Amino acid sequence: MSKDNIETKSMETMRSIKFSEISPKDIFMLSYLAVSQLNVKILKIAGKFKKSELTFKILKDKEIPVSLLIDGESKQIIITCRYKDKEINKINNILQNIKSKILQLIENFTKLNEGDRKEIREIFKVIKEIDRTATSLLNQDNLEKIYFLLSLLRERACNYGKNLIEISIKSARWLNILNNLRKERAVQLSTKITENLLLDLSNWKEELYKRLKI
Repeated sequence: MSKDNIETKSMETMRSIKFSEISPKDIFMLSYLAVSQLNVKILKIAGKFKKSELTFKILKDKEIPVSLLIDGESKQIIITCRYKDKEINKINNILQNIKSKILQLIENFTKLNEGDRKEIREIFKVIKEIDRTATSLLNQDNLEKIYFLLSLLRERACNYGKNLIEISIKSARWLNILNNLRKERAVQLSTKITENLLLDLSNWKEELYKRLKI
C-alpha cells in the first residue's frame, strides 16, 4: 500500500464556532436542529458534564461521517469530519453549510424571549424522538425497540400539549398497529409498514420545523 493511500484514509478536517451568551445545553439543541435539517442519519448522542457530542452521517453520494462536540468549558463547538477520499472541496462545502446553519440559529435564538425559547426546547425534544425512531427503522431494529421509541415519541408529543394533537393521535394509531403485530409475535416490520411509518415521521418532522421561530 502506498503512502498516499494511507494518508488518504486518515484525512480529517475541522471547523470551530465560539459561543458565549447561550448555555451549552441550548447550543447542543441548536446544533442538533441545524444538523437534523440536512439529509443525515444520527448515529450517537453522548452527553457529559459541560460536554456533549453528536455523531452523524451525511447521506449524500457517500455516507460522510461527522462528529460535533460542544465544549462548555472552552465555549466552542468543534465540527470534525473524517473521510476516505480527496474530495476536500466538497467536504469543505458541507462543513461550511453546517457551520452557517448553526450560526444562523444561534443568532436567531438570542433574539427570542424566554417563552419562545421554552417552546423551541419542547419542539426539539419531539424532533429528537422522531429521529431516534427513524434511525431505528433504518437500522431494521426489532419490533420491540421500535415500539418503545414510538411510545417515547408519543409521550413527548402529548407533553407538548394540544398543539401537537395530530402527531399524538397518529402516533397512537401506529402504536396500535405495532401492538397488534406484537400480539401476533412478529419480530420485524414489513418493508411496506416501515416505509409508511418513515413517511409519517418525515411529515411530522417537517411540520415541527415550520413551527420553530428561528
